[in-house]
Amino acid sequence: MRKIPVASHSFLSVYERCPKQAFHKYVVRDEPYVETEAIKWGNEVHKALELAINEVKPLPEGMAKFGKYLTALGDGCKAELSLGMTINGKPTGFRATDCFFKGKVDVLKTEDDAGFILDWKTGKPREDKDELERHGLLVLANFPEIERMSGAYAWLKEDRIGKVYDLRKPAPKTFEHIHRLVNQMHQTEAAGAEWPANSNPLCGWCSVKTCKHNPARSNA
Repeated sequence: MRKIPVASHSFLSVYERCPKQAFHKYVVRDEPYVETEAIKWGNEVHKALELAINEVKPLPEGMAKFGKYLTALGDGCKAELSLGMTINGKPTGFRATDCFFKGKVDVLKTEDDAGFILDWKTGKPREDKDELERHGLLVLANFPEIERMSGAYAWLKEDRIGKVYDLRKPAPKTFEHIHRLVNQMHQTEAAGAEWPANSNPLCGWCSVKTCKHNPARSNA
C-alpha cells in the first residue's frame, strides 16, 4: 500500500474535488508543478507580509497598501505559523511522525482568551469557510487557552475583508470530517482500488492529462 501524506487543507480540498487529481498531485507526485505568475505573486505577498509581522520589515514597493491591514490587526500577531495535530486532536509538530493533520496559518492574533485568523488571498474572491475552519481547528489544538475563535479572508485584490466566521463551534464536526476523508483514502488504498475521477468545472485546468474528464486528455 502506498504511503498517504499527512493531511492538509490543500490536499483535502483537491481530494474533495477529485480524488484522482489528489492521488497524482500528493501521493505519487507524477504531475509537474507549474508556478504561474498568479502563484508567484501570491507567494511574494505572503512572504512580505510574514516578514512585516514577524520581523517588522517594511513592505516592498507595490505592497505598501497592504500595511493598513497590519495596522488594523495591531499587536499580538504571529505570521505563517506551522501547526500540527495528532489523530486524537492533540498538538504536535508540523513534521512530527505522529502528525495527522497540518497547516500554515497566515496570521493569528491572540488577545486574552480570543483568537482571530486572517488568511491572505490574492486571487478572485470565493468565500469558502473550509480552510478557515480547518486552520481554526489547528489553532484550538495548539493553543488550548483560546476559548473564542474566529477568522476571515483578506481579499487583497478587491481591498476588503470578507465575512467573519465563528471557528469554535464547528471544530468538532470539522475534525470528524477530516477523519472521514482520510479514512476514505486509506480504505481505497487498502482495497487496491483506483482513486476515482470526478468531473468538475476545473477539469480543463487539471495537469492529469490521462484522466477521461480532461479535455486535453492524452493516452500516455
